[in-house]
Amino acid sequence: MKVLQAGHLRLATSTNTGPFFAAPGTVSSIFGYGSYESENLIPNKFAIVDLETSGLSPNNGRVLEIAIATMDLNGNVTNHFSTLINPEDGNVGRTDIHGISWLDVSDAPIFADISGNILTLFKDSIVVAHNAKFEEKFLAMEFKKAKLDFQPIPALDTLWLSQILLEL
Repeated sequence: MKVLQAGHLRLATSTNTGPFFAAPGTVSSIFGYGSYESENLIPNKFAIVDLETSGLSPNNGRVLEIAIATMDLNGNVTNHFSTLINPEDGNVGRTDIHGISWLDVSDAPIFADISGNILTLFKDSIVVAHNAKFEEKFLAMEFKKAKLDFQPIPALDTLWLSQILLEL
């Protein structure tokens, strides 16, 4: 079994065209996904991110909530940020799934207002998310609406890691 070295990630170079899951070693609009290859390893901290959204696609949904925790290479939490986000269109989707109502987000900041906080936490980090492709699509849409452009950020998908480590 191959083992990833903690705190290191190979910068990806190929383009990911797959629709659903983050493919190891590929680059998309905002993330460059890690792989097993050992050249070009870069040491970093981690920024673990999770979103709640108003739908399953950024074509008809928005980010309603974001939580980010940064960790050093020893697993110590060094910072955290979470907030509800006003989707601007009044649509919160299925409240029975995520528990977020319009009343909860109506006075919350819009994504553009907190995008700088997100990028600050992602800076010099390896972004970690479960099913990162889902999170990435929504973040890419929101960053685009906020008129932000940047180089792809190194990322790891714990869905991919769990499939490898648990031999699924």
